[in-house]
Amino acid sequence: MTGRWTAEVRGAPDAGVRLFCFAHAGGGPAGFRSWQREFGQDADIRPVLLPGRESRSREQPLRRMTDIVGPLCDGLLPLLDRPYALFGHSLGAALAYEVARELAARGWGEPRHLFVSARR
Repeated sequence: MTGRWTAEVRGAPDAGVRLFCFAHAGGGPAGFRSWQREFGQDADIRPVLLPGRESRSREQPLRRMTDIVGPLCDGLLPLLDRPYALFGHSLGAALAYEVARELAARGWGEPRHLFVSARR
């Protein structure tokens, strides 16, 4: 995959925690644009941008969790330079969970917290 894995957001680069946000099926980073304003300097909000969505719309979407998780973790590695948390909504919750598992399995650390909504 050639595209960036997080959307451009005017973040809080000095925040103590980075929050990666995973949208519902068919959704994208646009749903999280207001979050940085709400969190202010408390968190650096990084909406995850998957192939086939928004600015990556020309890329082939990945349809299987196993095809997404590895490249996504590779893309997030440079951003794991501080404590981080994951938030996912619906299908995004399942993806956030799998990313947390993969990052831990690779020895890259575990998130401070995994927030899930609209998913068991």
